[in-house]
Amino acid sequence: MLTVTLVLALQDWVPWWFALAVVMRDVVIVSGAIAYHLLIGRVEMAPSGLSKLNTALEFLLLASVLAIGAGRLDGGAWWHLLLLITLVSVVLSGVQYVLVWSARQHKRAARQGRCQQAPFVPR
Repeated sequence: MLTVTLVLALQDWVPWWFALAVVMRDVVIVSGAIAYHLLIGRVEMAPSGLSKLNTALEFLLLASVLAIGAGRLDGGAWWHLLLLITLVSVVLSGVQYVLVWSARQHKRAARQGRCQQAPFVPR
C-alpha cells in the first residue's frame, strides 16, 4: 500500500501531505522496531485494532482513488471525508505504536529497578 500511495501521489491523485504521513508512519514504526531490537531486545509485534482499522481505511481510500480514476465512482465530499478519517487513523496508529513500545520499555526498566512508574498508555 505504501508503493501505491507514493505512485498515486506522484500522479497527483492523492495529496502529497497524505503520502508523507503514510511514509512517516511507516518510517517511525520500522525505525522504532529496529532501535528497540538493537537497544532493548526482541520486538514482539502485534497489530492493534487501531492499526487494523488504519489498514482497512487505507485500502478503501486507495481503492476509491483507483475507482474514481477509472470513472467507476464520482469523487466529492465523501472522498475528502474518507481522506481526512484515514489521515487521522494514520497519525493515531503511529502514535499508538510509539506509546505502546515506550510503555513496554518503561515496564522492563521498572522490573529491573531502573524506573519508578510506567507511563499512561491509552488503549
